Order: sequence, then C-alpha cells, then structure tokens
Amino acid sequence: MLVLNQDGQAVGLVVERILDIVEDRADVRSAATRPSVLYSVVIDEQVTELLDIPAILKTAAKVTAPPSEAAMHAAIGAR
Repeated sequence: MLVLNQDGQAVGLVVERILDIVEDRADVRSAATRPSVLYSVVIDEQVTELLDIPAILKTAAKVTAPPSEAAMHAAIGAR
C-alpha cells in the first residue's frame, strides 16, 4: 500500500507490488491514451505510466459516494 497526502487528506493506494524506486528525470514520450494516466514516460530505460492521482480519487469518490437525496427521490418515484 502506498500512502500519500492529497489536499491535506491521507489516502491509501493499494498496489500489487512495487518494482523499483528510482530518482531520475522523466523523459515524456507520449500523452495519456486512457483515463487516470498523465503520461507515458521512460524512466531508467523502462516505459512507465504516471498516474493522475486526483482523477483517480475523483472517480473513486463518485463510485463510493452515497446517493444524493434527489437521486433517492427519483428512484422512489420510479417504482
């Protein structure tokens, strides 16, 4: 698990494994081609995707957020 600070809030990000930790200059090779990825870069001769953590957290918040009162009223009215 990686723990990071996003807008003053501690957030945990579960990962399968950490392959390596390096300090290197990121050589941007291409813009993102899928959601929640900022760029594809080459770091230490390996292609690496840099994740867009704020976008991932926004998506997670939408998935886990309780339904709004308006949505609950619409669901009840649809019965």
